[in-house]
Amino acid sequence: MIDTRRLFPCTLVAACLFATALFAQEKERSDDIRVGYGAICTDVQNHEPIGADTIFSAAVGSLYCFTRVEGAVDTTRVTHVWYYGEKKMTEITLAVRSPRWRTYSNKKILPVWTGKWNVVVLSEAGDPLAQLSFFVRAAKPE
Repeated sequence: MIDTRRLFPCTLVAACLFATALFAQEKERSDDIRVGYGAICTDVQNHEPIGADTIFSAAVGSLYCFTRVEGAVDTTRVTHVWYYGEKKMTEITLAVRSPRWRTYSNKKILPVWTGKWNVVVLSEAGDPLAQLSFFVRAAKPE
């Protein structure tokens, strides 16, 4: 049997270095994705949040979670998980197609759903990237 380590030592070293570089690059890709900016708002127009705030009237009808995701090397996804108190209300998965990608989800808000809300933004791997908290207060009687 021929000992290929003696014949091709440079090839083996190069292959190991290449594999290590690929592993490091994959780790870097998953660790670099982040939410550069996030807001809860009443609308999104021209890829920008409108009416961003942390307190909303129960008469709002629906709200949007706007996120600017940064650092994605390849196409990936983020998930917006909407919570009313401790109860998960909906989970919306959104595509991210560039290193600076703006995306949003929306949720209908019923007038009886007053109190604390959170939207947790998760990476494709399920890691939390951000949490946006807001409060829905009872609508003032007219």
